[in-house]
Amino acid sequence: MAEPLIKLIDIRKTYKMGETEYQALKGVSLTVEKGDFLAIMGPSGSGKSTLMHILGCLDSPSSGEYFLESKEIGKLADKDLAKIRNEKIGFVFQAFNLLQRMTVLDNVLVPFTYSRIPRAEQMERANKALEKVGLESKKSNKTNQLSGGQIQRTAIARSLVMNPAIIFADEPTGNLDSKTSHEIMSILAKLNEQGNTIILVTHEDDIAAYAKRIVKLRDGEVVSDEKQKARTNMTTEKKEK
Repeated sequence: MAEPLIKLIDIRKTYKMGETEYQALKGVSLTVEKGDFLAIMGPSGSGKSTLMHILGCLDSPSSGEYFLESKEIGKLADKDLAKIRNEKIGFVFQAFNLLQRMTVLDNVLVPFTYSRIPRAEQMERANKALEKVGLESKKSNKTNQLSGGQIQRTAIARSLVMNPAIIFADEPTGNLDSKTSHEIMSILAKLNEQGNTIILVTHEDDIAAYAKRIVKLRDGEVVSDEKQKARTNMTTEKKEK
């Protein structure tokens, strides 16, 4: 049987604030298979953002083991972690994190900055990613000429160009209205159908309903881990912003 894409064993994370210690994660064990679409949910302070940061190699656990593609992440040097973040992981954030004075195409090309991939292949990948999110006609526009949904589509395209093992989406619809939120989630669901592994952090039930599996955290511990039938045609229950 193939090894899981991700395997967490007794992951703990403690933050020290002066003489006070705060346990954000209290022994999380989890596996994620290739092609999964996982939503991580929980109230504020449950540890979901801390877990996302550890999974995305943006932070390290205080103890426990994290294996990504059978490689133990905790033993890697910072430069190796940076390489994994660039080559194995795609990020989509609530705040978009795009460069406003650059065109859509140039933003999508950013992950290639330190890559040795030939320029022609970079352009081919970027254009293909923009086609996947329906933005090929906007590639010469600057991001300040786009709607919020188009900006998030640009961020999704940027997350795809390195052909990552996993796409992490951290509250990707948090700054969007209902209609646009569901358009973005439909894109992520379609990418998952095409084979991309997606890990989503959200506090909204209607957004988590696009996932195939929901892991719920409370007080730094997993309290449930359930598979579900992912829904793709959703009613827009989220309040307009």
